[in-house]
Amino acid sequence: MVVYVDVIFIENLIMNYAILYTTFYLKKIKVQKIRIFISSIIGAIYAIIIFVPKIGRINNVITKIIISFIMIRIIHKEKKLKKFIELVLMFYLISFTIGGLAFAISFLKSGQIHNYNNSLIIEFPVISSVVALFIGILLIKNVFKNIKNLIKKDDIFYQLEIYIEKKKSSINAILDTGNMLKDPITKAPVIIVNKNSIKNILPQELLYNMETILGGDCLGKLNNEKIAKRITIIPYTSLGNENGMILGVKPDKIIIEGKVIKNVVIGVYDKELSKRKKYDALFGLDLLKGGV
Repeated sequence: MVVYVDVIFIENLIMNYAILYTTFYLKKIKVQKIRIFISSIIGAIYAIIIFVPKIGRINNVITKIIISFIMIRIIHKEKKLKKFIELVLMFYLISFTIGGLAFAISFLKSGQIHNYNNSLIIEFPVISSVVALFIGILLIKNVFKNIKNLIKKDDIFYQLEIYIEKKKSSINAILDTGNMLKDPITKAPVIIVNKNSIKNILPQELLYNMETILGGDCLGKLNNEKIAKRITIIPYTSLGNENGMILGVKPDKIIIEGKVIKNVVIGVYDKELSKRKKYDALFGLDLLKGGV
């Protein structure tokens, strides 16, 4: 078998760049293209190492995993382990999809397959790699698009009833898997609710003086002692706001999907949650696990 190392290097460089770019594109993470290029070079160098005597012995599963971690890390220094692992898994998903397509194209074209230092070397024209690359990226993008469309359907919308002091407010809520906000004292899950949707069950002086209360003015002009005892301040972190605070109110209960939940806090939000006003509340998965 004749091996052209320069061809393998360039081909892997292009494939690595496309796979890495697609990985961060689908995760909606903005990164510098020069970092993707540098990471791609490292991956391409590793691809030709197996042809170097003795050094090629490092070509094993553990080394491949370490290299993939390094490649992702060079592009984006993710601090949270969970999100970093998600990036690596996305990288492998795209790699396996494109690799599988390349293998299939090679099989259909009767390309020869060789085993060299525990690696499969598939002989087929570069054009086949390009075809596999484009088909793989289009396939993955369409799959993710369909998944997002499914998530946007009505099966994640819920009817929510909030009860405070014998008053009730019925609002449309949406399941937000990213909402993991909890009351720092009771550890109760927090439902983010637009203030206009609960103005019939909370005093107006509370809703119109939220900034004053959050500023530490001892509940401002609020004269309702029963409501005052329900109030808590909930810290949160979001993009562009690392030290945010939201006003929390402890309800008597909420009812969702026929389930009565008392261990919950309402986070009063002063802006619209949906541009099209399809929903007025966001809740996390923890809420569905709760109940009386």
